[in-house]
Formats: sequence, C-alpha cells, structure tokens
Amino acid sequence: MCAKSFHARNLCVVEPWKWLLTEFSDYYGVSESYTKLRMIPYVLLLDKMGRY
Repeated sequence: MCAKSFHARNLCVVEPWKWLLTEFSDYYGVSESYTKLRMIPYVLLLDKMGRY
C-alpha cells in the first residue's frame, strides 16, 4: 500500500459504511482516521477471499 501512496485521507467511504464508521468513532471517542484504518484489514480480507 505504501507503493501506491495509500493513506487514510485517500480512503473513500460511502454510505452506509460512512454512517456506521461515524457512529463507531463517536461511541468510542476515537478519530475518524483511526476508524478508517481499522476497517482496512477487513476490506483486504474480503478482497483476498474474492480471488479464489
């Protein structure tokens, strides 16, 4: 991901995930960037499973 200049600011989150992540960050008192970065492993896992 570093080779692609990936960063939390580049991650585009759309509805309904945007609402869910906002609720999560508000409830736990963490930043929006943190919630996006915590979501990345799950997205990558789904992508990896889809390749089989």
